[in-house]
Amino acid sequence: MIIIKINKMSNQKTTSKEIHTTIDIKHTEMLQKFDHNENIIIPQLMEEKNQLKSQIHSLDDNQIEEYMDICDKIKLIQNKIRSLKREKKRYLLENSKYIFHYFEQKQQ
Repeated sequence: MIIIKINKMSNQKTTSKEIHTTIDIKHTEMLQKFDHNENIIIPQLMEEKNQLKSQIHSLDDNQIEEYMDICDKIKLIQNKIRSLKREKKRYLLENSKYIFHYFEQKQQ
């Protein structure tokens, strides 16, 4: 019976350390994801949006269907860019107190 209690206690300590490590790792992963979005994904989307805008200028007046399709694609791209930018802000705002508290405890 005593051995089981000791094992349970040691497992709890290990679990606690694993949780701290995963918080640290998860936060780093999230920041890397946001960095990737800002430096790679959003510029690609902007380039695609610019290409679509240039296609609009090359359309004839009778190509209304194509014009509407391109406008819809541009709106989708703009929404995607906005959501990617908001995602980082939302993450930091919602988790800032937890992240701050965790890193303060980690320094001590």
